[in-house]
Amino acid sequence: MNARVVVLGGGFLAFLACAGCGRPAPVRSSAPPPAPETTSTQGPVEFRPTIVSFRVEPSRVEPGECARMSWTVKDAEEVIITPEVGHATQTGSLCVYPLQATRYKLEAKNDVASAAAVVSVSMIHFPPVPGPSQEENAPTRRLATDAPDIYFDYNSVQIRPDARDSLSHTYYVVQAVLKEYPNGHVRIEGNCDERGSAEYNLALGDQRASTVRDFLIRLGTPGERLETISWGKERPVCEEHTEGCWQQNRRVHFSAAN
Repeated sequence: MNARVVVLGGGFLAFLACAGCGRPAPVRSSAPPPAPETTSTQGPVEFRPTIVSFRVEPSRVEPGECARMSWTVKDAEEVIITPEVGHATQTGSLCVYPLQATRYKLEAKNDVASAAAVVSVSMIHFPPVPGPSQEENAPTRRLATDAPDIYFDYNSVQIRPDARDSLSHTYYVVQAVLKEYPNGHVRIEGNCDERGSAEYNLALGDQRASTVRDFLIRLGTPGERLETISWGKERPVCEEHTEGCWQQNRRVHFSAAN
């Protein structure tokens, strides 16, 4: 810098000048300019639960039959299927066994929203098989009450004295049943205990039934209305392996037949 002093008259003027001085240079900064402020109106991305599929096959079943339910859900924190199933995973498959027409509901939930879907299962109902009428059951009930079984000794077809007395009473019961139901028949069923082969006992049971039939015919029962059948050892009334139990199975039983 060069300085000069000039004195004029009784005073002085000091002038200080800088060689080459002009307008001051602007101050430059090395930092980048600040970005303009912006305001965002879009929040975080949020997903609603989606039920991709929910089905049941078949949709019509017999009571207690399996109906297979399957489902697929996305973006759910909780999946509930009602009734029966309860909490479930997002994808699954299982059998449900409705006993009546049922409406199943699937609910998928998260913190944002929920979604629901419904499927239904209907029932196949078959008409009931008609059972024997009261009229058809009546002679069998009468024989079961008033014509008791008669019993045989081991490996025997002979009618014992106690059985003869019982059969004399049974004769009157059979006569009354045949008179009341003129198109009916009485079946005489032969049975044996478990000892011996199946073939042997079938033959023995047949002989016991035939012996009783012949006895009733001699008393006056029409033979054409008496049927015989042998069950052998296939229909025991007692299954213990004792003599007392075997005695109960060596018997003839009376029932009604059309």
